[in-house]
Amino acid sequence: MPSASLKALAGNLVLLAAGTAFVSAALAGLDLGTARRLGPGAFPLLAGLGLVFFAVCSILADLVRPVAPEAADAPAVAAVSFGIAGFALLTPLAGVLPAAFVGAFVTTLAARGLGWRRRLIFSAATVPFVWLLFIQLLNLPVVALRGV
Repeated sequence: MPSASLKALAGNLVLLAAGTAFVSAALAGLDLGTARRLGPGAFPLLAGLGLVFFAVCSILADLVRPVAPEAADAPAVAAVSFGIAGFALLTPLAGVLPAAFVGAFVTTLAARGLGWRRRLIFSAATVPFVWLLFIQLLNLPVVALRGV
């Protein structure tokens, strides 16, 4: 097996292990809630299942036709990571709607060639969807806008 195939397999195994850890932790110690009122374990469970699914699909695809992995795009990985972290840190301080705006904006820094105006428009357009999905449809017990 060439070294590129080993690197791809190692990366997929890391994703598989991370997904399995998320699923295990969610099932072992977190309340999943119901379909209409999700608990704190629902997102880690779904994210973990998604990671497991895509890691297994990638491993199977590499067994059929190996593909050399591409180099990681460090600025894009950082932008997405900081966007998620910003959302998580800002939600308790300002509410889920401002946090969604900031998280979406920071995450758009991963997209090259996207101007500031489009980044702002995308981020602003994200807020009503977050409000509609999480507050209105799923009725999650989150603060939309702290202080209001």
